[in-house]
Amino acid sequence: MNVEAKPHISGEGEAAVSKGKRILAQLVSPAIIYDEDATVTVSAEVLKQEILCYLESYTEENLNLREKGKECRLNKYLSYTTIGGFNVTWNRRKPTHTVFDKGTALVMEFEEDVSIPVSGYQAIGERTREGYGEIFFSVLDEEKHNKGTYIGDILKGNNISADEKRRSSLADASDPFIRKLCLSLFLSHVRNEALVASADEEWKPSDENKKLVTPTVSALLLMLEEGMDKLEQVREATEKRFKKRDEGKQAKLGKANMILEKAAMKGTELEKSFCESMKIEHFSYQTEGDPAVLFLREFLIQLKYRMRRGGSEA
Repeated sequence: MNVEAKPHISGEGEAAVSKGKRILAQLVSPAIIYDEDATVTVSAEVLKQEILCYLESYTEENLNLREKGKECRLNKYLSYTTIGGFNVTWNRRKPTHTVFDKGTALVMEFEEDVSIPVSGYQAIGERTREGYGEIFFSVLDEEKHNKGTYIGDILKGNNISADEKRRSSLADASDPFIRKLCLSLFLSHVRNEALVASADEEWKPSDENKKLVTPTVSALLLMLEEGMDKLEQVREATEKRFKKRDEGKQAKLGKANMILEKAAMKGTELEKSFCESMKIEHFSYQTEGDPAVLFLREFLIQLKYRMRRGGSEA
């Protein structure tokens, strides 16, 4: 953790300051955060401490904020990415790390007002001069953003049922701000599910799978690029493409049906698993598109890469 973090302000003079009890901290670029063991981490708690350290060093009004922050209520919306690079001096690739991606947001609620910078350039973590760690702060309006948090009797736990407590602790995706975050996080969730699914033994890059899966994946991706946005459309086009009775076409049709069945099954589960893992309610992707088709696209991409890079794996 960079405990010596100092604010980075662009231009002349001080950045504008705002105060409030409910603070949003949202990453504008990927952030590289180290834990106490000098290891890159994607722990939400370490990210929170990094942010509190930054705000504490920003102004004397935030004295002992890290200590006060131990008791603050926290809602987190996390997204991840992989970074690397190339060292031209040593002609070697830089180590790759999984880090917090842009869009990652923490909503922290304190008992007392906290001062935050609301203008200028702010950054946390490592390699900030390379553009990493840029962060945006704002104070959330209590009237508009108090959904999904414990308030009043719920906070005190007085005469509130277990189900009401559970529901009041969920972030409400009907809030436009929360929904915008959810859409970005849902895409990451789908990519992760597709990556896990592509790692199944049945998709091992054997010579036979490479021969059958690679052209089948290319054909299905082409269908999606042609604008098919419903899984049933893709099914019908697949049947027409591979309807010939020769053995090769039938084998590819079998692989295509396996892929489409996986997408159909996942399409019915994705929203539920996302809401449960992220503690979100009232979220649906249906207004944006078909979750099954979204998964299908990501699954095909992962299968394509696995077939390409799997020489030693087979």
